[in-house]
This record gives sequence, structure tokens and C-alpha cells, in this order.
Amino acid sequence: MSDTCSAAAANAVSASYATYIAYMLAVPTFIWLVAYSIPQLYMAIRPVPNLKKRYDATWSLVTGAGSGIGKALAFKLASQGLNVVLVSLDDDFLKATMKELKETYPDLEFRSVGVTFSPGIPYLEKIAEATKDLDINIVFNNAGFITLGFMDQAPLGKLLANVVSSEYSSLFEFVLCSETD
Repeated sequence: MSDTCSAAAANAVSASYATYIAYMLAVPTFIWLVAYSIPQLYMAIRPVPNLKKRYDATWSLVTGAGSGIGKALAFKLASQGLNVVLVSLDDDFLKATMKELKETYPDLEFRSVGVTFSPGIPYLEKIAEATKDLDINIVFNNAGFITLGFMDQAPLGKLLANVVSSEYSSLFEFVLCSETD
């Protein structure tokens, strides 16, 4: 009988060690879950800042507003009562977004500025001309693109557009091309 009691006690001790090891391995996971969950909960329950009130603004400008994140930003700004200037490629996406915004928020004003964000094209002047009569306090510069594929197979103009502003890209293109000749 004492042999079975001592065997049971030994099994209980080894089981308790296994339990302690399992708890020790679970602690980092628990800490990670808590550290991840707290900011997520905060973002879910916190109020969205009212930018119209905070910046005393009537107009806002969103680049890349034809689709994606820029479109969502334009709708969020309009939901706060802000008039929105939508700057994007002059395509069907921009026209559809303008139509949706005008239907959803008929009391607000919207302007679209179709531009091409390419090196050597003076898109900033076109935006400035279209908004010269507006007092724009809020700007979301969301426009952008990425060049996919291998660098040596991508056109130089697209690579430079990712790196430098349009004012300097033609200069860098000239310098790089003259160095390789």
C-alpha cells in the first residue's frame, strides 16, 4: 500500500512540475494578448475627433480620393460637415466618388481636381489654381503608388517618382542618364 501511495505522490509532483512549466510558457502569451487587446479596445471605444470643430475648418483636401483610403477619408470628413476637395487621377473612380459624395451629403460642397502625379507634370499648380478661393485648413496627403517588380526592369521615371519630388526628378534623371553614357 505504501508503494502505491509513494508512486501516486511522485506522479502528483511530476504533474505539478508540468503544470508550472505550462503556466510559465503561457505567461508571455497572456502578456502579449493583454498588450495587444488594450490598444484595440481603446481604439474601438474612443470617440472620433471632430476635425471641423478642432481646426475651425470649412474645407478640407484629400489627395488620392478617387478610391481606397482616400475615398474613405473624404467620406469621413464629409460626415463631420466639412466641404471636401478631392484630388486624384482624372478617371472614372474620381467621378464616381464625387457622385456618391454629392448624393450622400447634398448640403455640402465638393470639388474635384483631376491631376497626374508624375515627374515633370506641374500638378501642384493645378491644385493651387482650383483651390485659390478656398481656405483649406485640413489636408490629407494620401496619394501614392509603388513600383512593383525588379528595379532594373522598372522605368527610371517611376523609380524617381517614388524617391524625389517632381521638381527635382528631371534633374536627377538628367544626371543619372549622363553618368551612364
